[in-house]
Amino acid sequence: MTTIAPINSAYPQQYYTNVQTTKDASANLAGRPVCTDITDLFSQKELRSILKRIGTQAPDIPNPAYATFVPRYSIEYFPNSGAVVINNQTMTNDTTEIYKDGSVRHVGSWHNKEVAPAGSFSDIIEEVESRINAENKEKERS
Repeated sequence: MTTIAPINSAYPQQYYTNVQTTKDASANLAGRPVCTDITDLFSQKELRSILKRIGTQAPDIPNPAYATFVPRYSIEYFPNSGAVVINNQTMTNDTTEIYKDGSVRHVGSWHNKEVAPAGSFSDIIEEVESRINAENKEKERS
């Protein structure tokens, strides 16, 4: 019989698997956290511009040999809380969370810090919601 050996006296994390990602912005399933992948509504240039404005953009890798590791971002919207999460797909644990009230947190494996207080970036949330509404209206017309 095999067992899972502890790593540095700690067992592997039990991951929370109750989050459901969906492409439909109107989906809301029985209280479970639902996030909508809206990466296709924003270009990578727009996402880098948002992160640069906030101050959480990942640095460019200076060595041209690593040109394949240019940061690539995804963006998700959580309609239950009105929050937006921008993930750096190239680096592990590099996430920017923008909350409904306009506050921003930058979360990673070694940090979890508040970047901006409430009211600072609420225009980003409004832009995300307007793009989702425009996409939903476009789908209704089709």
